[in-house]
Amino acid sequence: MHQSYGLSGGVAMSDKVTQRLSENVALVCLDHHYDKIDNNALNVLTDLVQEFAMEIGREMKSNAEIGGRSQPNLVDGLNAAYEYGYTKKA
Repeated sequence: MHQSYGLSGGVAMSDKVTQRLSENVALVCLDHHYDKIDNNALNVLTDLVQEFAMEIGREMKSNAEIGGRSQPNLVDGLNAAYEYGYTKKA
């Protein structure tokens, strides 16, 4: 099977995953009262969300390795989110 590679050097997500991600980005746009979105703009937003998700995943993996684990857990995910500026809201 042929693998494609993204700009970050990692293995790109499958077409089905990218399609679902694109659909979800479009739904977020609709939720924010956009009536329509240009296909190029949708592709750019999808790429941004995909790269952000991959970066969070890499950060989670790094946190797990620092903790001596081979698999990330929820705490690694929360720590990665905090490192990107997310805070707990009351």
